[in-house]
Amino acid sequence: LLAEKAGVVLPKPQEEVRDREEERKRERLQELNDFAGKLFHQRLLSEEGKGARDYFKKRGFTKEDALKYRIGYAPAGWDALKNEALKAGYSQEELLAAGLVSQNDEKRTIYDKFRDRLIFPVLNTYDRLIAFGGRTLNDESGPKYLNSPETLLFKKSECLYLLNEAR
Repeated sequence: LLAEKAGVVLPKPQEEVRDREEERKRERLQELNDFAGKLFHQRLLSEEGKGARDYFKKRGFTKEDALKYRIGYAPAGWDALKNEALKAGYSQEELLAAGLVSQNDEKRTIYDKFRDRLIFPVLNTYDRLIAFGGRTLNDESGPKYLNSPETLLFKKSECLYLLNEAR
């Protein structure tokens, strides 16, 4: 409407098979991130997440904070999320595309990227879960902070943790 009022001719949208396929992939990755976010959050609230909850409290956060920001816990195992996601109908390729697993090329296996970490969901300005940040519970194992890699949904230069709240 504004373009018409200003006399600007906009190109007509072309719905190509490639565009539909990419949109289908985006939707599927969004569903997978939502699935993972719920699973991580449930784990934090379960008996399995007691150590993570204790660490969270020790850092001055409350249960209300965990609920409000949908904080989660990724268990220490190598394949907890992977196995749950495969059972739920997601593929290994989708898990890789979402940045939730890593691949060992030598052994031709995939394993959970986030292990034994507090999980902080990263939401876009539309409150859609697009990535994760993980804080190790044991400062001696791996990097202190681990973030999702760039994906179809997540571009690091375009998103900031809790930007959705600032909006």
